[in-house]
Amino acid sequence: MKKTLLLCFLLAFQTMAYAGRGELLYETHCHACHGPEMHQRSHRIATDWGSLLAQVQRWESNTGLNWSQDEINDVANYLNERYYGYSEPGHHSEQNDPVRSRLQ
Repeated sequence: MKKTLLLCFLLAFQTMAYAGRGELLYETHCHACHGPEMHQRSHRIATDWGSLLAQVQRWESNTGLNWSQDEINDVANYLNERYYGYSEPGHHSEQNDPVRSRLQ
């Protein structure tokens, strides 16, 4: 029982840490041009998880930030939690990622 509680706590803490990193990266590098109105407009470019992730990858690449795939996922997850609420975001590995390879 104690191990289960400890595992739940660690997983929750890890999730919060990643969400915090996504928020920090977004606020530091993206927020100046992409404020809340960008995500709340009626004609969104991101219409599901895949297109949201593709937009984060696109702008990360366009601005030369050189983020890891985990950092891209963290920002996309932050935006999804804050603005979009798309179902089952999941994670992608850097290898064999078709969206990332099209951007490079």
